[in-house]
Amino acid sequence: MERSARKRRVAQRSKAKKTEGSERPEVSDNDDNESNESVYSDMELQVEFEGKAILEQDFDGIRQLLHQLFLKADVGIDELVELIVSQNNIGSTIKLCAGEKEEEEEEEEEEEEQVCGIATVVNLTFHKEKLCATKLLGHLLNQSKEHNNTSGHSQFSQLLEKSDGQLGLLVNARFLNIPPHLVVPLFKSLRSEVEEAHEKGLPYNFQHFLVVARSHQMPIAQQPKKTKKARMSGEEGELIFDHFECEVMYQESVASFSYPVSEETDSVIGGTWSFDDQEMKPFRTVMVIPSTVLEKVVIALESVL
Repeated sequence: MERSARKRRVAQRSKAKKTEGSERPEVSDNDDNESNESVYSDMELQVEFEGKAILEQDFDGIRQLLHQLFLKADVGIDELVELIVSQNNIGSTIKLCAGEKEEEEEEEEEEEEQVCGIATVVNLTFHKEKLCATKLLGHLLNQSKEHNNTSGHSQFSQLLEKSDGQLGLLVNARFLNIPPHLVVPLFKSLRSEVEEAHEKGLPYNFQHFLVVARSHQMPIAQQPKKTKKARMSGEEGELIFDHFECEVMYQESVASFSYPVSEETDSVIGGTWSFDDQEMKPFRTVMVIPSTVLEKVVIALESVL
């Protein structure tokens, strides 16, 4: 299918304000608001994103996003990206919209573009003999054994090894400053593509999705009394997800656990979160969700955005 035919516009405009040395400029509530706003208005940026089919030249960009997710874990990222790229018409990337002149040039020559996000799915059951699938599942099982409780680990293991249904790795990754409303058309498109592939007899009849999400744990002493965020069981701090849709998945998951990645995190690559001047600990939250949850995620996003 022609690339131009598969291009999907997924966002209108997103505004970003930034001052030197600060990602989130603070504006006081006093009479200086107008003067502060005038300073920031000179630095306001308007950017527009679009969803595009996954292309071979997206390899490095997708690899970077997966590296931010799995960090130093040996999960066979290169082979996993090759699987993602080789899939025909399954999944989308988020990229900055090109101007009219740039779009004309795109028709003449394919150029490498910055991949800002991706949403796709890989059939781990079908590709279970692949080294990347073996490494990924082995890594997550080891983390579950170390950081999950006994019953939780048993349930997680059974879901991964279940033979009467297909397990898909739901790859949902994007830069932190990419607006969450972009996920809605991407997930809708992914759901349609998976259904169409299944109708054609391709191995995309998923019973469950495996999700690895970026999360942070708030210091216990700093937790607010009331919150809509999902909480981990036990006495651990509150779990905050980097992306809103992952919170919905967490609430709908049939098995989940989190493991710390503080020793693997590079703040330059992954960024850090803080609350009241206290840095929150980075985690990865692993979830198994029913495939039908994808529709609930879309509905939840549409209701709050």
